[in-house]
Amino acid sequence: MIKRSKILFLVGVLLFAFFLVLADKIMFQSQPQMEKDYRYLSLFSEVVSQVKANYVEEVDPKEKFTGAFSAMLSSLDPFSSYLDAAKTQAYGAYQSGRFYDCGIFGSKVLNYFFITDVIPGSPADRAGLKHGDMIKAVNDVSLYSRSFWEMYLSLISTSPQNIQLTLFKKDSRDTQKIQLQTRLIELRTTVTRIPKDILLVKLPRFDADAAVLLKEQLAFYSTTPGHKYNPLKLIIDLRTYCGGDLESFKQIANLFFKDKIALTLKSKDKEKDIFPETKEKNVPGYKAVVIINRSTRMYGELLASIFKNPGKGAASRRPVTFVGTTTQGFISELKSIPLQDGSSVLLTEGLFLLNGKSTASKGIEPDIEIKDKDSEQIMDKCISILVEDAAPGGPTSEKYDNGKEKGKTQ
Repeated sequence: MIKRSKILFLVGVLLFAFFLVLADKIMFQSQPQMEKDYRYLSLFSEVVSQVKANYVEEVDPKEKFTGAFSAMLSSLDPFSSYLDAAKTQAYGAYQSGRFYDCGIFGSKVLNYFFITDVIPGSPADRAGLKHGDMIKAVNDVSLYSRSFWEMYLSLISTSPQNIQLTLFKKDSRDTQKIQLQTRLIELRTTVTRIPKDILLVKLPRFDADAAVLLKEQLAFYSTTPGHKYNPLKLIIDLRTYCGGDLESFKQIANLFFKDKIALTLKSKDKEKDIFPETKEKNVPGYKAVVIINRSTRMYGELLASIFKNPGKGAASRRPVTFVGTTTQGFISELKSIPLQDGSSVLLTEGLFLLNGKSTASKGIEPDIEIKDKDSEQIMDKCISILVEDAAPGGPTSEKYDNGKEKGKTQ
């Protein structure tokens, strides 16, 4: 056992060095020590050969070392990840916006997958899964200590698949197994007029279709006679994020902020201005409530960060109010790099700085905290804020649990 532990420890150290070298090359760092780097790679290869030749039991590198790949990449930051061939295909489908899953969104909590949202009418919903349930394994493969992306992509497929979830139900110590079949999910941005002349904007994806739809709908409701609202009253739901691209994010953000947004993307050797234009844009005035939780991430969380700290660019007639639960600071620019066996690595290519400060350091706290399970309470509160012109947070914060006010502090 001691011998095995020492061997695995040495292999882990060398794998860590290997991925640091890989990240160094991809992140555009200079290479003055290339010969030294290749010596590390040669040493790694030598250790693998010695393990295969001399270890007391038969060792399958594919079985043993993929876990080490995952651990090494996860140690870089919360965003980077190693993806096997199946998860690489799932990530491609996720990025395209057309994939199969069982209607579950969540985040990594206590080294397992914590369910934050279940899509109404989805296979997960019909099976009785709820907010707060914790997924322990998928198809008897443990999720323990895996990266967020490995966990989430285990629930996604490129075609209908039967999957088995092992989970802890909320408030129970016992595990149970549930069989589900993935279905086609195409979460799209929608703009719906609800009572009180409020526009409900659901923004799960930041793609070209979302940018076009939002531009058309905001223009229609702010300029068309008979439909004109001034200012617009918006509920912007940024939960259940499921992908997007930087260019579409820029187009969407420009719809809400009239002046230059001080957002930059910092990579290894440079800092790029995301919004270089300085010309003031024609943006309609609005009052807005933004809904957030732990499934608000990446471009969704980045937009929420700008709403929270807009600088001089806000077109809102007052500060935006945030309702929901705290996000997790899960914001980065990722690059997917294919490997020769069909697997891939996701590496952080850059980090976003808003007004000179990192957006990934901590999550966004809501002005009014309402638990995810209280979906009706969340929507009722959002409507009341816009209709009654309630105070938007600032020095006052409220917390609700099960529809009851827990406390108010000045």
